[in-house]
Amino acid sequence: MEPSSLQYFYADIEAARVAKLPIELTSRSLLQSVATTNVSQIRDLAANSRIDSSIGDRHRAAITIHNHLGSMVPVLDGLSARAIASREFSWIIRRVLWYLALVLVVALLGLLIFQTYVAPEYKSLRQDMQMFYHMTDFNLDAFPYHFPFTIAVAVLLLINLGLLLTNKTNFLMIWFGGKKYVRSKVSSAAAKTLGLLVSQNVPLSEAIPNTATLYALDDVSRREFSSSFGEATVAETYQILSQYWSLTAAKTMERARTLAPVTMLALVCGVAVVYALVVFGPLIGLISDLVEAGLPS
Repeated sequence: MEPSSLQYFYADIEAARVAKLPIELTSRSLLQSVATTNVSQIRDLAANSRIDSSIGDRHRAAITIHNHLGSMVPVLDGLSARAIASREFSWIIRRVLWYLALVLVVALLGLLIFQTYVAPEYKSLRQDMQMFYHMTDFNLDAFPYHFPFTIAVAVLLLINLGLLLTNKTNFLMIWFGGKKYVRSKVSSAAAKTLGLLVSQNVPLSEAIPNTATLYALDDVSRREFSSSFGEATVAETYQILSQYWSLTAAKTMERARTLAPVTMLALVCGVAVVYALVVFGPLIGLISDLVEAGLPS
């Protein structure tokens, strides 16, 4: 590519970064956090105005495809597709975690208020019952479990906030199908770019590896990508496969949108049940003990 063409190439990438498009010039795993290239790095690359061995494979593939197509649209799509798909799916997980964090904060505050203002009154009443009614056994005595449950809620809240603040939600995304979603979404976009390259008479032996590198496809995606097309040269083939992967991604996303809230709801229900036993159990037990104490012997 001529130096002037490289200048235009980097100028378009800089404009995309200024527009907040998550452009990545280096390869990243499917669910790895986004590593966008900042504007100063792009300007440094543009200042060199040459291709050398220091640039990565994805960077080189982007320049090669731009040279073949003469357009930055598929190049920018390839450099941002993985990051955009990963962000789309992670937002589902983060939204559930934020809601769970809110529930845990409310539960923790309720436990602290209960222990500070209510529990001492309960204990005073039970001491009076021991003194005047000589009672030794109390119904639903959950006070020994208050402190451990409070610690458990606080730990869950800290873990939840840690996942949100550090964005370390990859394992949760894998559980709910995030890897499949990103793989399908990226493969769908890559199929369109591959169709454009084939329409420009670029050999498949060159087009497929460059497209896979541009879109940062993992090993599984590369094998599926290569085997799906074979020696196809008909434009409809690439469009059909792109639509197939797009539908697969949409189904995976809908499944995650259902499973993630249901899982969160089950966890919240579990916390709520234990919370009710710990907080309201002593009240019910105290009423029962007072009734028993008031009955004639």
